[in-house]
Amino acid sequence: MAEDQTTSEATQREAADQSLRDTTQTTQREAGGETQQQSDAGRTVSYASHMKLLDEKKKLQDKLQKYEEAETASLSETERATKERDRAKQELAQLRDEIRLSRIEAAAAKAGAVYPDAVASLIPADAVDAREIERAIANLRKDRPRLFNTQTVDGGAGNGSENGTSPQDMNALIRNAMRR
Repeated sequence: MAEDQTTSEATQREAADQSLRDTTQTTQREAGGETQQQSDAGRTVSYASHMKLLDEKKKLQDKLQKYEEAETASLSETERATKERDRAKQELAQLRDEIRLSRIEAAAAKAGAVYPDAVASLIPADAVDAREIERAIANLRKDRPRLFNTQTVDGGAGNGSENGTSPQDMNALIRNAMRR
């Protein structure tokens, strides 16, 4: 059955090719130096008219090609502008992320984070506003207190006391450390 279908398709192709040849049958006659062409409608066209039409066809094809090239060049500029816009959007998003990260790290350091960058990685991405960041850091401080110092820092200009206790010398600190 498949062979019959293949043979049938081949026969149909041959018939289509033959009908195409028959419809545009060209007869050349030398009649006073003119070659004539006969179309499927039975009209006869002079060689000069035929050549004139071919010239016009070529000119129109050239115009179409130039138009398509101009359109392509225009499209290329549009595509370049689109790529530039996409690149700028990507760069803007990256800068916004960097600003958000630096705000979070600053707020985490202010809250006493031991590793502000680690705290910043734990803050949800939807926390963008300063209040949201502070709220997220406060929640993180409650959930993971080890990430934050429990001691307040006086900036190094204090009297050596820690958390209101009396000042101790280095020997006392070493003895306390040895008892642990």
